[in-house]
Amino acid sequence: MTVSSDTLLTLRDEALALWEQALGAVHGRRVAHEALRGIADGGPVGLIVLGKAAPFLAQGAWEALGRRIRVAFGVGASEYAPLWQPPAGWQWYWGDHPVPGEASLAAGEALLSFLARPAPPGGWVVLISGGASSLVESPAAGVSAADLARANAWLLASGLPITAVNAVRRRLSRLKGGGLAAALAPAPVWAGYLSDVPGDRLTDIASGPLFAECPPLPDGLPPWLERLCRRREMVLSPTSVRHHLLAGAGDALHAVMEAAGRRGWRVYRHPRPLTGEAEVVGRRLGRWLAGAAPRGVHVWCGETTVRLPPGAGHGGRNQHLALAAALELGGREVVLLAAGSDGRDGTGEHAGACVDGTTAARLRAAGLDGEVVLRRADSAPALAAVGDALPARVTGTNVADLLIALRP
Repeated sequence: MTVSSDTLLTLRDEALALWEQALGAVHGRRVAHEALRGIADGGPVGLIVLGKAAPFLAQGAWEALGRRIRVAFGVGASEYAPLWQPPAGWQWYWGDHPVPGEASLAAGEALLSFLARPAPPGGWVVLISGGASSLVESPAAGVSAADLARANAWLLASGLPITAVNAVRRRLSRLKGGGLAAALAPAPVWAGYLSDVPGDRLTDIASGPLFAECPPLPDGLPPWLERLCRRREMVLSPTSVRHHLLAGAGDALHAVMEAAGRRGWRVYRHPRPLTGEAEVVGRRLGRWLAGAAPRGVHVWCGETTVRLPPGAGHGGRNQHLALAAALELGGREVVLLAAGSDGRDGTGEHAGACVDGTTAARLRAAGLDGEVVLRRADSAPALAAVGDALPARVTGTNVADLLIALRP
């Protein structure tokens, strides 16, 4: 089957345009402003903003609450530092991601010191987005900074789902698993979440700093990590917390569906979040899109995993999934975009990838074996070499991974 390059370019542009619609619908500034307008009347409050989207959530909070914010504290991702100048008097820190480092620990200690003061009369507004698990941290008693770094590095390479990863992280931290709620007590808390976890379980976002829950540990942890996890006892908080979902991946997918419908596409939303090994999921999707998939736009959200081999190369789970799918498309007139809604896929310089039915052939023409690339977990340079990697960018949000497929 011969695929028209002009047609594929048009489809790729369409996929990118739909991705932009998704990101705009869940931008941190927008969703925080909309949610907080409803509590604009009242006494002075304290503001705490944590996570990758922290600067944008903070902008929305400032626009909605203004001078009601008596004191404020925030921690965001350092790549956003040039884009955000907090109002005078706000304490702001930039943490490390995806593994907590010295900046994350400094931010964690500063947060605990900040909370030692009396709460404002109106209590606290806390806004949390994904990434806070790494960006701000204070190790539990008996857990060193080196222990924390070793544990997080092992977890990131383990291939465990995010819920299992967070079950471990809760036990290593003074802030996670309800630790922040205990530090805020007894003042009331209004908490808003930008969800990056499948199913929008608020208890899983940022490892549950406002939820004193302790899920079972996953099987297969190394003995040294199991020992570390036994160090912390959960502390119940006497504070009152009202939890609110600001936005999640479902809102992003809904925006894609509306935009695609306006463009004349038949749209299929696949409600079950994508989980599991990225290569397995990608191959399954690629075969389905090349064969039985109905014509139209298909959308998914989720968070897959990659178990890194020794000497792994570069590339995140979305690029890994997209490459696996591309190897199954067999020249079909299909485009698949897989990207992190936060504009980052792993630790590299890409947001994800946009592949099509010619990707495998273009890799071979460039002297690259896609199967070997997958085995080495080295998708980023290969996809970049054929123009299918999406550059990293600032999106202002973080609501898990988004996948958009077009089959005309």
